[in-house]
Amino acid sequence: PKPHESFTYTRLNPALGLTHARGSLTWFAGAAQSNRVPTVIELGCADPAEPCRLPVGLQSDPYLKQVVSRTIEAGVRGDGFSATLFRTVNRDDILFGRAGATRAGYFSNFDRTVHRGAELNWSLRKGGLFLHADYSYLDARYGAAGTLFTGPRSVRVDSGTRIAGLPRHTLKLDLEWKVHADLALGAG
Repeated sequence: PKPHESFTYTRLNPALGLTHARGSLTWFAGAAQSNRVPTVIELGCADPAEPCRLPVGLQSDPYLKQVVSRTIEAGVRGDGFSATLFRTVNRDDILFGRAGATRAGYFSNFDRTVHRGAELNWSLRKGGLFLHADYSYLDARYGAAGTLFTGPRSVRVDSGTRIAGLPRHTLKLDLEWKVHADLALGAG
């Protein structure tokens, strides 16, 4: 049996934001850092010497670095709308890798992933009718080279390879109609 393992994670997460109101518009910009510590399943399946088949079981819990994200954003807000551009760089992201020629794998820190994009929000209220739309564009890419485990095979990624499974375009629409003071109908 392995000796008792204990990890302590600490991180100061500074943030700075600026806004400037001019007429009916508010311009804003910000920079922030955030973090997340590895989850129990990531720690419990992080030893290349004892790989696991997810989600069956956990083998050991060696140390993984916490993921540190740094984001910058800028945009404008007005009456019923907002538009934002953003860029987030994740250092020591946690991804699943393959253990040799087996069908098992383990979680490990991945040097860098980059997410950048835009968000647009629009809403309109007219009488008892409320319309709202959210659109986001996301360009998520690996910021370093590495090998990922996708089940039956390993996939080599290079810096700049698009991250699979994250939608590039997302559109959400909401409509609400207040039929009576006590009754509203809505769809999303």
